[in-house]
Amino acid sequence: MEALSARVGLLRLHRDGLIELPPPTWKNGNGRWRPQLTPATDPGAPVVGTRRDLGALTLLRVAGPKDSRLWNELIERYHYLGYTPLPGAQIRYLI
Repeated sequence: MEALSARVGLLRLHRDGLIELPPPTWKNGNGRWRPQLTPATDPGAPVVGTRRDLGALTLLRVAGPKDSRLWNELIERYHYLGYTPLPGAQIRYLI
C-alpha cells in the first residue's frame, strides 16, 4: 500500500512539473509482458481419427528456459485467457 501511495505522489509531482520522471518501460498499456508468437506454435494440420490412431503419446516435462518459452507461447496462443505468470511452483508438461 505504501508503494502505491509513493507512486501516486511521484506522479502528481511529475504532472505539476516539480520533478521529471523517466518514460514508462512498459509499452503495451497494461504493464503485462506477452510472449512473442513464433512459427514454432503456428497451427498445424488438423488431427483426424481417434486417439488410438495417433499411437503412443509422450509427456515431456518442461525443463529449462527454451522449453519454458515454448510452453508460455503455446499458452498465450491457445489458452482462452492467454499467458499470465503463475504464482508459486508448477510442474508443466508438453504433450
